[in-house]
Amino acid sequence: MTGMPLVDLNQKFPALAKPPIVEAMITFVARARTEWTPESVTKRIVDALPDYSTHLNMNQARFSFALQAGGPAGAPPPANSAVAEAENIGWMGLRLVSQDQRQVVTAARDNLSLSWLGEYVGWTRLSSEMMRLWEIHRVIAGVDSIDQIQIRYVNRLEVPGQDFDPAIYFAGFGSPPEGLARGPFLHQDTLGHSAFPWHMLNLIRTFEPLTTASPNLPILVVLEAANAEPIPAENSIITERLIEMHWLKNYSFFKCVTDAYLDLCR
Repeated sequence: MTGMPLVDLNQKFPALAKPPIVEAMITFVARARTEWTPESVTKRIVDALPDYSTHLNMNQARFSFALQAGGPAGAPPPANSAVAEAENIGWMGLRLVSQDQRQVVTAARDNLSLSWLGEYVGWTRLSSEMMRLWEIHRVIAGVDSIDQIQIRYVNRLEVPGQDFDPAIYFAGFGSPPEGLARGPFLHQDTLGHSAFPWHMLNLIRTFEPLTTASPNLPILVVLEAANAEPIPAENSIITERLIEMHWLKNYSFFKCVTDAYLDLCR
C-alpha cells in the first residue's frame, strides 16, 4: 500500500538468557456453527488430544443481586440484605491440561485458547501447537471465520524493592516532582503501529505488593495484542496475522523497558 511504513517481520530481537515470561497465551475468538453439547463434542476433543490428560467441564453462570426491603422508612437496608441469584447458562466446553501442567487449553463454544505456563518454550512451539489445536477445533466447531485473534504475554521480573523507581526499569518515566512521592504504580497504554492499523496492543506496567519474605519487588509487564476485524478461517491469513502480532509484541516490549531491566534478564 502506498505510503505504508515498512517493517521487517523477520527482525531479530535481543535474545535473553533468562526471559521474564511466565505466561504466554493465544486465543481465537470464533463461535461454533455446529451443535455444541457435551454429547456431541467431548469425546471428539478428548480422543483428538491424548497428550492432554486432564479434562474439566466448563459451565457458565449469570449472577444477579437484589436488595431486600426492610427497616423503617428512610433507613438503610439491614445488613446482609443483598440476595444473590445464579442462573446456569449451560455447558460451554472443556478445559484440558497437559500432564506436566504447563499447557492449558480452553475449547469453548465461543473461543479456543492455549496458555503456556512457566519457562517459555519459544514462539515457534507456542504458535505451532495453537495451529494444531485450531485444525481440530475448526472441524469440530464448524468455524468458517475468526472474530478476533488475541495474544497475551505476562512478564514478571524481581528487582530490588528498596527505593523502587519505575523510571529505572520502564522507558518513558521520569522521577516525581521534588517533595512528592510516587504512589501505587500502575500504567496502562493502548498502542498501535501504523504498519498494522488492524492491530491494537494493550500495555500494562505494574508491580506486585512487596512482602516481608523477600526484599525484591516483582514488576510486571503485560502485553495484549488483538486484531480489530474478523478474518476468514484460512491458515495462511491466520499465520500472517500471528506473525504481525508477535512482531508488534516484541517491538513494544523492547521499547518499553530500559537497559537496566534487560540486564537482569541476560
